Amino acid sequence: MKQFQCEVTGKSGLDYFQAVESELQEARVLHARFSEPLKPAVLKAVQWRAFSSIIIFFSQVTDYLGSDRNRGHGPSRPSR
Repeated sequence: MKQFQCEVTGKSGLDYFQAVESELQEARVLHARFSEPLKPAVLKAVQWRAFSSIIIFFSQVTDYLGSDRNRGHGPSRPSR
């Protein structure tokens, strides 16, 4: 039997239908977690990009939203 991987979580060893269901479920969770005002900035940051894991996705979005070129266009990371 061919094995598939959830593209959102990276979970492997799934059959096709389990992988599709996992991706749909994780997409619903991600959609629910982002506030409406944040969604346009996040979508702009990730459009046309592929990420190997959800951790890399959040890191890239956080870096994008906190960069100097985007000041005044959404939330930024608190300074450390």
